[in-house]
Amino acid sequence: MKKFIVSIILSGLLLITACNPAIVQPSTDSTATKLAGDLYATQTALGYLQQMVNATATKMADSFYSTQTQLAYITTATSPSTSQAVVNIESMNVRSGPGTAYPVQAYAVSGDKLIILGQAYNCSWLEVRTPDGSTGWVSSTYVTYSLACSAIAQASIPPVPTPVAQVSSCDLSSSIDITNDTGGTVTLYLSGPASYTFNLGTGDNTVSVCPGTYSYTAYGCGGASETGTMNAGESHRFYCSG
Repeated sequence: MKKFIVSIILSGLLLITACNPAIVQPSTDSTATKLAGDLYATQTALGYLQQMVNATATKMADSFYSTQTQLAYITTATSPSTSQAVVNIESMNVRSGPGTAYPVQAYAVSGDKLIILGQAYNCSWLEVRTPDGSTGWVSSTYVTYSLACSAIAQASIPPVPTPVAQVSSCDLSSSIDITNDTGGTVTLYLSGPASYTFNLGTGDNTVSVCPGTYSYTAYGCGGASETGTMNAGESHRFYCSG
């Protein structure tokens, strides 16, 4: 009996052993090859996409740089030439307002480039920024610029300083009546029994003087001047012509 049992077991073992080679094992070679091929194709596609992204980014950067360069060139090439006024005399006054009645606050010399900020009295006076960064007014007679007057903004005109008389010692018992119809300030210099400087606003003005006859020089009408004589007790009128 033991032999039978053992024989059956051995036979069973032999049967199992004999059947094992017939079992089909899954092949991994083809699957790995396919996965490797798919991975390679994916990596190749990603690489191509990366090249496209890089090329697009480079093109955008080049386009941006070109635009910025062009804008910078336009700003550099056009702004200074259109907004600058160049001083064309040896030296000129820069005043606090558009007229000789305003005090001198700086000077500009030949070749200085002044940035035009505004104008007054049909461009007879220009508000400018000087090379040192300060602002003031200059007579357009003494600068060269290419802008049309209509292209320059009308500037705000500061109040005319309070008239100040420079008087020699004498009896101020007389006066001169002066009507200013120039539309701006008139600066009047008198020389005679005493010396005076008057800054006359528009309309009627009365100035006190010592009795006598005076030689005068008057400035107005955007930098024009007039000379003559006047006597204490007289009335005079200034206006612009031409």
